[in-house]
Amino acid sequence: MPEKFLVTNYDHEELVSLIKEAFTEELKEILTQKEKEKDYNVLLSRREVADLLKISLVTLHKYQKEGILPYSKLGIHIYFKKGDIMKALETQVRYQHRR
Repeated sequence: MPEKFLVTNYDHEELVSLIKEAFTEELKEILTQKEKEKDYNVLLSRREVADLLKISLVTLHKYQKEGILPYSKLGIHIYFKKGDIMKALETQVRYQHRR
């Protein structure tokens, strides 16, 4: 059940200001999340992923073959979704902490 509270000792302007501030912070958080989601749908080439992860193309190929990094093939070109790369990194970090 949501916590209820009684607002006292605030005049109208102070209360409106507090509500605006809370609303602004919440809106910023929502917009940040939306930007992150939009950024996560960006397709990256093999070279871009290798540069992003600071690994060689050979290592990237190994990660592809082992299923560590999911990818899509369009014709002869291979692409990675940035969001999939970030999720794979998070999974690997969690796995490392469990060891």
